[in-house]
Amino acid sequence: MKSQIIERLTRYVKINTQSDPNSSETPSTSQQWDLINLLETELKDMGLQTDLD
Repeated sequence: MKSQIIERLTRYVKINTQSDPNSSETPSTSQQWDLINLLETELKDMGLQTDLD
């Protein structure tokens, strides 16, 4: 279990989620969307409902 958590966190921090200061949208970059989509998939795989539309 501990190694799975470490793997998961490592996967998250490898995604560059720095914001775009010139963007008026949130999330402001495609990389931020990548993280959101990854998290949504993992939550659904755990049987949890998400409300990301």
